[in-house]
Amino acid sequence: MRSYGLGLSRSSEKIIVVTLGIISIIAPFLVYLSEKDHISPMIFALLAAVTVTVLVLVIVYVVVREEGWQSIFPP
Repeated sequence: MRSYGLGLSRSSEKIIVVTLGIISIIAPFLVYLSEKDHISPMIFALLAAVTVTVLVLVIVYVVVREEGWQSIFPP
């Protein structure tokens, strides 16, 4: 298992890399569907917002798991 150079543990790096990989696989498919009018622009915007929210939550989870809550909310 190689390190991706994010300065985190390998399991935490794996979580971030897998999440980015899943998003990079799903995103072009959603763009294709929206261009072919199979999904409305409102649904596309909603799915894009959910995707970004999931990515941010995964990154916050990994940082809290590595550093603890003090890294986000200092005492």
